[in-house]
Amino acid sequence: MSFIVTDPSGFPFRSVSECVIEKAPTVYIAGTKEALTPDPEGFVYNNLVSYATYYNYDRMAMEQMGFNTTEDPAKADAVVGASALDEESLAAVQAGVPYVAATGS
Repeated sequence: MSFIVTDPSGFPFRSVSECVIEKAPTVYIAGTKEALTPDPEGFVYNNLVSYATYYNYDRMAMEQMGFNTTEDPAKADAVVGASALDEESLAAVQAGVPYVAATGS
């Protein structure tokens, strides 16, 4: 799978061959840890289904773009998403992992 990089206005760069990403990036989605943690009553995916709206939007976007995801921010090519960073993802960003933030509004 190839990815076409666009300029900030949304138009593809003139020389697309210079902008093709050969390897799908592996991303850590902000909010992963909270979304996948079982709730206190023991329902394993309750947080994922009930409270992780931004995480799920981000997860679907990454899947549709063909990006790989990881549950370990230190193994990611980038940290992405609209949720707050947890301690591990903040540490990865501070160590140099690129961070792409988004907002829900």
